[in-house]
Amino acid sequence: MLIPKESKAMSIFLNYRRTDAPFAVDQIYSWLTAAFGRESVFRDVHIAAGANFADAIREALQQSQVILTVIGPNWDPPRLREKEDWVRFEIEESMRLKLNVIPVLLGESARMPSQKELPESIQQLALLHAIPVCPDRRFSTDMRDLVLMLSDQVDSRPRLIGPWATTPPLPFFHCP
Repeated sequence: MLIPKESKAMSIFLNYRRTDAPFAVDQIYSWLTAAFGRESVFRDVHIAAGANFADAIREALQQSQVILTVIGPNWDPPRLREKEDWVRFEIEESMRLKLNVIPVLLGESARMPSQKELPESIQQLALLHAIPVCPDRRFSTDMRDLVLMLSDQVDSRPRLIGPWATTPPLPFFHCP
């Protein structure tokens, strides 16, 4: 079992490509868990060793309200054509479950894929409004805005309010 029955459901599911700006994804995860609590944010590192990965992902998505699809400069849309691609699988499942899918464009060089670049099953992704998160001096402001936007879309409420958004450390990298 992925999440103990007595714990509350995940609210936010992080969908990302491990080879695409992993440090930035770590920072996003840190901000979201600081704001909403670890029990409200799912990342595939929560999956226990030996667990069936596909089943664990499905279970986490069923317990989520929002999926953040992090799209960085190395997101690799052609890879989404592979049926075994986990990023594709997570997006397909979230759309099947009718979850709110929010693309997060990571850095100024990240761009939304066109419908032509995507498999038919997830072409709707290209039509969704994306939220920019730039991992440079704007990171704190962008993350504050993301947390505030999410607070209106999930049952979990941010634990910290007000000036908390400026207290986490800034990441040590810049937008490409």
